[in-house]
Amino acid sequence: MAQMRDSASVSTPVAPRLLRLRDAATYLSSTTSFIEELVRTRKIRSRTIGKRRVIDIRDLDAWIDEQSGSANSNQLKAPAPSMVQDAMEILTPEEVAKRLKVSVRWVYEKRRPRAKNPIPCLPMGRYIRFDWNRVLKWLNELATDDLQADRMRRR
Repeated sequence: MAQMRDSASVSTPVAPRLLRLRDAATYLSSTTSFIEELVRTRKIRSRTIGKRRVIDIRDLDAWIDEQSGSANSNQLKAPAPSMVQDAMEILTPEEVAKRLKVSVRWVYEKRRPRAKNPIPCLPMGRYIRFDWNRVLKWLNELATDDLQADRMRRR
């Protein structure tokens, strides 16, 4: 009977809704200073409970959605629905390079603001991630710009 009480008292852990800054940084795969910057610039709200600052995980998810654009707006703007995936797919630079069949170094160079027509990325502290839907949209815009440039040269 004692074994039954012990197994009944064991429950699965509940994921916290309020995260400390360090935990929020882990959640975004970024640094604590990046999270502090987001709080200081009021891009993410923080609350003080006792002596600790905490961030609601829903605010972090909303910030991520804001950075990458909503899936619905991507579907409305994309000309070829077969290219757009329903869910947001976050990729590392290595995964983007593999899909585009380019080097990882090219991806890092192309994401810099000084590059001509930089690839859209989601900066997360010292890490960068890519929304595949936005990358596809970016590729489509490149192709459209090239077609227009070719037409202008022929005239």
